[in-house]
This record gives sequence, structure tokens and C-alpha cells, in this order.
Amino acid sequence: MSIAAAAMIAIGSTSCKSDTEKAEDEVVEATAEQAEATAEFENTKAADTSDYAVLKAGTKKMIADNEKRIAEFRLKANKETADERARLNTRIDKLEARNNELREDLNRFGDKAGEKWDAFKARVDKSANDIKTDINDYKEEHNFD
Repeated sequence: MSIAAAAMIAIGSTSCKSDTEKAEDEVVEATAEQAEATAEFENTKAADTSDYAVLKAGTKKMIADNEKRIAEFRLKANKETADERARLNTRIDKLEARNNELREDLNRFGDKAGEKWDAFKARVDKSANDIKTDINDYKEEHNFD
């Protein structure tokens, strides 16, 4: 069983958790997924596989890094007033949606045999860089380490 699956079971076994406890669980889960994605990326690079495999593994790692950071943002937002929490969660939801769009685009490439590799790689790289910039902007604006 993977670390992420174990984290999901542990998270799902408790039903009456506060928003803060749920956010803490999301950080734990995201950390486990980040470790798995990092290991997969390192193994893919070491195996001297195709450009697509390396791009996919690297982007999956970045997505996992983003998920961890988003979970940390939610945890910190839960400590704010209700109005501020709602404002922050709206922005965090947008970051999460863009990260999910990147994941879906990455997974769909295999279905688009006609799409040119260079166009796909450029699109994924641009999306990844845009999300990274937005996450860094959020960190700076909210004094997040």
C-alpha cells in the first residue's frame, strides 16, 4: 500500500474533524504524495527514458509540491477570521483549480496522438511556470514561509 493510500485511510477513518484538523490531514497526505512523486521523478530521470516520461514525472512532482503548498495555505487560512478565511479560500481554490487543470492536461496527452510534442511541452511548461509564479506571489503577499 502506498503512503498516500495509507494517509487516505487514516484521514477517512475520522469523520467529525474540525476544518483545521482536516487541513492538517491534507498537509500530511500532500506531503506523502510529494515524496512519492519526487521518488518517481528521480527514478525516471535515472532510467534515461523518453522526454515525455521525464516531463510527465517532473510535472507530476511539481503538481505534488503545489498540492502540499496549497494544503499548507488552507491550514494557515483556517486560523484567520471567517471573512479573511473566505477571501483566502477563494484565492486558494483558484490555485487548486489551475493545478488540477495542469494534471488533467498532462494525463490527456496520451489521448492526443496527433498533438505535436513541442506544442504540448510548451503548453505544460507555461502552465507549470504560471502556477509556480502564482503560488510564490501568494506566499509573498501573505508572509508565508
